[in-house]
Amino acid sequence: MAAGVVPPSNPYTKEVADWITAFDFRVVNFEAPVSGGAKPLPKIGPAIAQSEGWERMTAPFNVASLANNHVMDFGAEGLKNTLDALHAKNIQTFGAGMTRADAYRPLILEKNGKKLALIGAGEAQFGCLIEDDAPGYAWIFHPQIYETIARCKSEGCLTVVLPHAGFEMETLPLPEWRRAYRGLIDAGADAVVASHPHVLQAREIWREKPIYYSLGNFYFPTAKPRPDPRWYVSLGVALQWNDVPVFEHVFFRFDESGVHLTDESAVFDALCREIQAPDYMEKINRVCVKAWDDVYQRLYMFHPVAKRYNPFRILDRLFNAGVYLLKGNAWFDRVNEMRIYHNIRIETNRFVVERALAQRNGLYR
Repeated sequence: MAAGVVPPSNPYTKEVADWITAFDFRVVNFEAPVSGGAKPLPKIGPAIAQSEGWERMTAPFNVASLANNHVMDFGAEGLKNTLDALHAKNIQTFGAGMTRADAYRPLILEKNGKKLALIGAGEAQFGCLIEDDAPGYAWIFHPQIYETIARCKSEGCLTVVLPHAGFEMETLPLPEWRRAYRGLIDAGADAVVASHPHVLQAREIWREKPIYYSLGNFYFPTAKPRPDPRWYVSLGVALQWNDVPVFEHVFFRFDESGVHLTDESAVFDALCREIQAPDYMEKINRVCVKAWDDVYQRLYMFHPVAKRYNPFRILDRLFNAGVYLLKGNAWFDRVNEMRIYHNIRIETNRFVVERALAQRNGLYR
């Protein structure tokens, strides 16, 4: 759930509201801060904040994961405003905090003698706490995540990890993320329920435990409608825990009137079969090469020095020269350095580029 347009006054059908509120703990990914007048942080990519009326969207929920790439878009002030706003609504949070300890602390929920541990963490985008002790969100590859899983299991918790990572707008999860999420199960997690790609991805059973690679967008409206219908579909994962834990799921679709139940089981089943098919790796490699050709090559080679060997990028050269004359050298260098930083820091970007260049040049992986 994130920023966009103002939500309708009654954003849920009765069927959706009844399904959500039937559970003791209702968890949502809160993917944008409540800015509260804070200024956006300088970054590559959009800085987004919750729209007016966000309280209507969170009304059925009582737990929010904040480990995502937009939670720090309005800096420490924006994060504090978000924590204060959610806590005022009696919504517990995890995955991000004003200190490193808060960000990496799991949320332990208890009911009828059972304990559920929720661990939130994301890939290394802006605001991710890899080394610093500062406001931000937890890093999915930090050793502390694995230590926390082990500790929660030793304390008798059913442990669920909620990563925020992956290749945006692609329905096939990258092999690198499949290995990473399987590693979380190997470390003791009972389930992995991931978000970030903005489209529905497959579920995989690993060591008898479920991995949901991407839930899609539960509610993420934009001022200009998206042409891709996959943007509007999501998966809700339900944990029924009586004698043994059982994970089930339903599908949602949102539009200008709010969130509705839908049936995407045929699409979802096809996605689950696709990641097990013999041609999965071939498809992934094609996706990555296309992404390099269409997107990443321009991002990595934005600077004129990097492009001096390619005489056919005349329009790019002219554009860069115009920006240089208008903005000056210091601004131009800073933007390019931020762009390079953005693309080498974030794991998904690096995974895609490494895979694409290896394929294009016949390199060993």
